[in-house]
Amino acid sequence: MILEGSAVSGIGAGLVITASLFGIPVPLTQITTSGILGVGSAKNGFHLWQKGIIKQMMTVWVVSPVFSLVISYGLIKLFFDADFYTIFAISSVFLATAGSMSLIKMTRKENRSVHEQGGGI
Repeated sequence: MILEGSAVSGIGAGLVITASLFGIPVPLTQITTSGILGVGSAKNGFHLWQKGIIKQMMTVWVVSPVFSLVISYGLIKLFFDADFYTIFAISSVFLATAGSMSLIKMTRKENRSVHEQGGGI
């Protein structure tokens, strides 16, 4: 367990530093989560990828930048009154809403299956 945690942290740190050297912005959380998935796949096989948690994580990874975009647009609109991104921001809101609804449906479905089977993940 300690060795696996050290591997995730060490490889994650190396990837973030390497990406920073090349000027690529990468979030540490996504790198660490990917490392945990990699260790889990190496230890338990690829049946780990069939769980709904992976789908939820990917949905969050897509939806959260869209929400950030909408918030950023709102702040830009508020402070600079630039109307250049209106169409793009409105379509982003629709994408974020669709992603959020998908995430809510997946969570409800998983909660139902947990209660029906009497266990957890």
